[in-house]
Amino acid sequence: MSKTSLVYRKILCPAKLNLILRIDRPRKDGFHPIESLMVPLSWGDRLTVEISRCCPEIFLSCPGRRDLQTPDNLVVKATELFLRETGVAWAVDIELQKIVPTGAGLGGGSSDAAQMLMLLADAFAKMERRKISRKKLIGWASRLGSDVAFFLEKMPAWCKGRGEICDPIFNFPKLSVVLILPKRLSVPTPWAYRTLDKFRASDRKTRFLEGKMPSWIREGNFSIPPLRNDFETSLFLGKPALLKFRNSLAEAGAWAAGMSGSGSTLYGVFRDTLAAKKAAGILKSRWKGAADVVVTRTT
Repeated sequence: MSKTSLVYRKILCPAKLNLILRIDRPRKDGFHPIESLMVPLSWGDRLTVEISRCCPEIFLSCPGRRDLQTPDNLVVKATELFLRETGVAWAVDIELQKIVPTGAGLGGGSSDAAQMLMLLADAFAKMERRKISRKKLIGWASRLGSDVAFFLEKMPAWCKGRGEICDPIFNFPKLSVVLILPKRLSVPTPWAYRTLDKFRASDRKTRFLEGKMPSWIREGNFSIPPLRNDFETSLFLGKPALLKFRNSLAEAGAWAAGMSGSGSTLYGVFRDTLAAKKAAGILKSRWKGAADVVVTRTT
């Protein structure tokens, strides 16, 4: 007998880092093709969801963040898309504990949407006795956002296209990471792309995409080399505080440091958790009031 209601409690919606981010010139449709090494983190938002057979409705609460309780929230859009495509009559009550800052380059909203799709697909199998194919889920995720599909797998991947084409990377090492989350420094993604395009305006020859993942990933040689984010040069010129944050991670002992996505989060990769925690203590003191500092790991 199928279930008539289900509850999912405090499901992790992992944030991500772009350890490599190559960005090409914009296509005719305005999108910028990318090549990116993306890795999920053990830190992120939390979803609690109750689903029941009832008159179709969606209710979203975000404790402490009423500004996110809108129809534009990707969790709501993911739920609307799922209900519309499957035709089920469900009431879906969602509580989103928002931990990842919005507009931080960590994919918080995309991860929320991906986990919501997976919860709904699981509920569909249990309540309706039917399964949603992985191919269909990926297609729906890609309609919601460029990097939503990445979060369906929760594993490192080499991502191409707009970010929706993801090749999983197996046996990638677990890395100890420190995040610096600036409190008063935002980087709107459209502005970041405009700034990058303007910075490159006179360069008509450089090939920004290489067409393949780096050899150290392909060959499984997972010693971390210098990392790359094509946004950094132009954004650091426009917002020099970002460079100061990144440099402080290197000064605290990071093996490698960089910016995730279009910012404003900076991250450092450390030898182990002990080294990361020690560095975090130094950085919390240094950036008190200016930024939050988080210790986490890749998964």
